[in-house]
Amino acid sequence: MSLADKFHGPIPTSIREFGGDLGRWWFRVLPVLTFAAAVTAFLTLIFITGHPIIAIWVALAIVDWLFIAGAAIASGD
Repeated sequence: MSLADKFHGPIPTSIREFGGDLGRWWFRVLPVLTFAAAVTAFLTLIFITGHPIIAIWVALAIVDWLFIAGAAIASGD
């Protein structure tokens, strides 16, 4: 079983009608892509305003947090 299969949630009717497994896959991937786009925009803004070290530090902090959160979800805690 993949890690993505552990996330069970209600699937809206519009997604269910979209096409079974493909709809469920997009229902799980869409929030992740939205979060990634927002983080990328935020880090780009920090970098452009002249703070590249802070942008790198924030990016590493986000990656670390995601790693720890993913490990906690995978272990069932």
